[in-house]
Amino acid sequence: MQAKGERCYHVFYQLCAGADPAMRKAMGLQQAEAYRYLAHGQAIQIEGMDDAKEFRELCTCLTAVGISASDQQQVREPTQTQPSVQLTPHVLLLDPAR
Repeated sequence: MQAKGERCYHVFYQLCAGADPAMRKAMGLQQAEAYRYLAHGQAIQIEGMDDAKEFRELCTCLTAVGISASDQQQVREPTQTQPSVQLTPHVLLLDPAR
């Protein structure tokens, strides 16, 4: 757990802020506040940081280094043939705020 005012991995905040509705639905993703793992440090938003923009830039960078949109999606979202590949939301669900 992080101390007050600190964040753990920024990519989770970026994902929660930047996922479009289709991605959010496919992943069963909630807002960052819903996850104790992210909310504990009370730093969901940081002044001067646009997490949604950072997430879009991350996806652009992953594509630029040769990771296809399809491969990126397989890490985030389940498929019929590879249901266990959905990693990101499972990490968040290890410690839900509920």
